[in-house]
Amino acid sequence: MTPQIYAGLKGVYKTQFKTRGLAVPVDFIETVEPIRKAVSEVYNIDVLHHVSRKRNQVWARITFAHYVVKHCVHPTLAVVGRYLGGVHHATIIHYERRGDDMLEFDKEFQYNYNQFLELL
Repeated sequence: MTPQIYAGLKGVYKTQFKTRGLAVPVDFIETVEPIRKAVSEVYNIDVLHHVSRKRNQVWARITFAHYVVKHCVHPTLAVVGRYLGGVHHATIIHYERRGDDMLEFDKEFQYNYNQFLELL
């Protein structure tokens, strides 16, 4: 499915999920697309299409959200949540904090995160 582009009152947006009607700014999508591809390659899933509680899929979302919030230029939490399929902004805060904790204590997550960083 190819995203549709439409002009809104505050600029140009790309509709990422047709069924939910969620809109994400085009410049944000262009910024995070390489990050999404790297996360998808490390965890062998597409971050945008899996909303499961399986560990591998949760770690992929945590890795994506943690990196985007920490290293991208001022993304709003709501936009990151919309990009991940309509996740609430508080969930993005949780992912970011959980990523910090997991990087400190979980060796397997650290290994996967370092693989992700090498791909960028």
